Amino acid sequence: MILVTTPTSKVGCALVRKLVEQGVSVRAGAHNIEKARQLFPSVEIAELNFNNAKSVETALQGVKGLYLAPPREDFPVEPMKQTVKLAESAGVQRIVLLSAMGIEDMDTNIRCIEQSVEASGIDFTHLRINVLLQNYSTGSAEAIRQQGIFVEPLDSERTSFVDARDVAAVAAAALIEEGHARQVYTLTGAKAYNRAEVAEAISAVTGRTVRYQPMTEAEFRSLVKNLGWADDFIKMMLGFYETHIRSGNSAIVTDTIEQVLGRQPITLTQFANDHRDVWL
Repeated sequence: MILVTTPTSKVGCALVRKLVEQGVSVRAGAHNIEKARQLFPSVEIAELNFNNAKSVETALQGVKGLYLAPPREDFPVEPMKQTVKLAESAGVQRIVLLSAMGIEDMDTNIRCIEQSVEASGIDFTHLRINVLLQNYSTGSAEAIRQQGIFVEPLDSERTSFVDARDVAAVAAAALIEEGHARQVYTLTGAKAYNRAEVAEAISAVTGRTVRYQPMTEAEFRSLVKNLGWADDFIKMMLGFYETHIRSGNSAIVTDTIEQVLGRQPITLTQFANDHRDVWL
């Protein structure tokens, strides 16, 4: 049995579907039970709230492989560390942790969670992912549909965006295949693009004019503040833009997906074609 946490997230959702497709016994450990049931009507759903140790303990019963993903980038460390301890007590043999590219250079919650997993007696695989292409088919989708634009506090910096489906495929491999124990995988696409090129790809498949509109940090702060983002989270995200993207680190391309899956990563063009309808 494999337990997938945060199963309604971009990667989690793709992973549950991938495991079902491969005939693997899977349990979705969800905070939002109803949403999980709607997404996965044929999958076992268990209530899992990282802040409720009893729910975690129950969801871990009979589990040999655990996909562990914090609900958000700034999620507190202690509940995740407790989850790792409970996994060890439950006899979990493998943990695949969703992490972030470049995290080894940052003093962040997710790095502390990595270290907790590393210190456990469980075989682990860290998936340090670059920015997900699916950000443009979810968070930015409404602005693209209604206004034909999306915004970020960047100029022409490049990012080797990765598709959530590729991340899920690597996670599935690490959970059910041998040879991935104690590995740290940095997952990127095969090419780095700037945001204007992302807009061009969406324009090409939709037949609409979609533009990328840069904004200043002050404009970004004001925008997301109005959306209800907490000050600490805004500070963390602005730091991410500075240390990961403006520095050029997010333009780095790895061949890890090809090495693990035996194929090239999903391209920006394929992503745009596959998600065309969300922007219309």
